[in-house]
Amino acid sequence: MIININIDMTTWAFVFILSNVSAEESRTGIFRIEPDTLNTRLDGLVFRTFEKISPRLCFNKCIRRPKCHSYNYNRAMLTCELNVKPMSIADFHNKDGYVYVEIDRFRGDSLYDTCLGNQCEEGEVCETLRDGKNVCVQDSCQDQNLKNVAFGKKAEQSWQDTNHIPSNAVDNDLTTYTHTTTEDSPYWEVDLGDYYTIHQIDIFNYKSGGSYLQNLDISVGKTQYDMVVCAHYDGPGTNSEHLVFTMEKKAVGRYVKLNIVGSGRLQFAEIKVFAVPTVSAVC
Repeated sequence: MIININIDMTTWAFVFILSNVSAEESRTGIFRIEPDTLNTRLDGLVFRTFEKISPRLCFNKCIRRPKCHSYNYNRAMLTCELNVKPMSIADFHNKDGYVYVEIDRFRGDSLYDTCLGNQCEEGEVCETLRDGKNVCVQDSCQDQNLKNVAFGKKAEQSWQDTNHIPSNAVDNDLTTYTHTTTEDSPYWEVDLGDYYTIHQIDIFNYKSGGSYLQNLDISVGKTQYDMVVCAHYDGPGTNSEHLVFTMEKKAVGRYVKLNIVGSGRLQFAEIKVFAVPTVSAVC
């Protein structure tokens, strides 16, 4: 696959010239997207996040899902966030490196709409088979209001130095990381600030020292002293690994805690807690 990206500094258009593309990128020719806004992110309406994908794939992830109204794309981090349609005035924030694109104007256009003529239902995603046929399948993420509620929240851990502080794990930056010393039952904990129903927890390993992440318990609780283990990871992890833990039973609480069972060193780059607000607190 050959991808040439030309950015006109006046229009800030993305141009992709595609050849020998995969089934998901099943068109050849000039693909042009002009973002609605630059350095802007729509907050609070993300229902699905994809890491390390191209702008073209981010566009396809959105247009293939009927409930996707728009997306935020970070050019530096290659992060794609799909948004549902706002019910009222949208909450936009200035965020360097992001572009915001609304998708409706591209639907029904044969150049952009990769599933033209195959209308899926809400909660489905259009997939292209090897023979070129489009089919609608159940989307793997049905919770429309899920958002990362750990970002920027107060965190603590059993041991820290001046550079690898607990907040490094909730700064949305995979180039920073946190770690404890080697000790018995090292832990890291975040206060979400309110009660949430937690559906999924993503942990991102740092680019080195990934094997430190092993024998890991993930706990959720309404207080720091009333925690229930909701997931376990045997490991060992690998460098730059992205681990996804889907809660088999909905975990509800205010605190999320990671701790190594036994002696070890707890180290990782980032944690994302995808959840919705709730008023109860039982795991």
